[in-house]
Amino acid sequence: MNISFIGGGIMAESMIKGILKSQILKPSDISIGEISAKRRKHLDQTYKVKSYSDNVSAIKCADIIILSIKPQNVLEVSKEISRDIPNVATIISIVAGLSIEDLSDSFNLKSIIRVMPNTPAQIGYGMSVWSSTSHVSEKVNDFTRSVLESLGDQVYVKDENYLNISTALSASGPAYVFLFISSLIDSGVYLGIPRDLSRRLVLQTVLGSCKMLMDSNQHPSELVDFVTSPGGTTIEGLLAFEQGGGRATIMETVIAAYEKSIELGRNK
Repeated sequence: MNISFIGGGIMAESMIKGILKSQILKPSDISIGEISAKRRKHLDQTYKVKSYSDNVSAIKCADIIILSIKPQNVLEVSKEISRDIPNVATIISIVAGLSIEDLSDSFNLKSIIRVMPNTPAQIGYGMSVWSSTSHVSEKVNDFTRSVLESLGDQVYVKDENYLNISTALSASGPAYVFLFISSLIDSGVYLGIPRDLSRRLVLQTVLGSCKMLMDSNQHPSELVDFVTSPGGTTIEGLLAFEQGGGRATIMETVIAAYEKSIELGRNK
């Protein structure tokens, strides 16, 4: 299996790292089209893959072409490579907001897989949601599943709209989590403890809370109740959280990101 990346950014590098670490492919099976000479040098030296300054050269022998570019660059790339895509190739897109139908029309290809990963894939703890057309072979679907499992967890969905929702929820989600964690750390500093101690307390608390929830079949609200004593400190803090629009603000954040995902698809 030969794969070609169009775009050699951070997410492409995460996928390359996962593929090679899991020994799914050899470096010689991977090629990259990347305009930045600095990125090409880094990828060549770090992973021993083949990189090219033009995308047409990168896809010459590709069984799979992975689009890891910005949505606004898809039209330009499709005009550049569409006539040179091998007939047996499959396109895997990690482009936010761009539907399978749009990809099929842009690249004149029926075998399309759409994936929405997230940034923890860089350390093997990612969450990827994906879907494919009926024209994708079982072999390629199995290969895609293996690649995504090398990045963390993965789930296949038939309803493509779930990918737009996961864009807002799991793909954008790390930013919300980091912001929440940053706010917790700052609150500790404000109240008087050193930043490094506050960071340690918060990170272990978040890690332990996630692990506790993952190991349990209970609803998160039930675990909230375990921490919350009548008339205690936790319920006082939760009151302030709700008065500030806490849960509603989080939900509105995800909904806004979802709506932006839909807009990106319309403005392709």
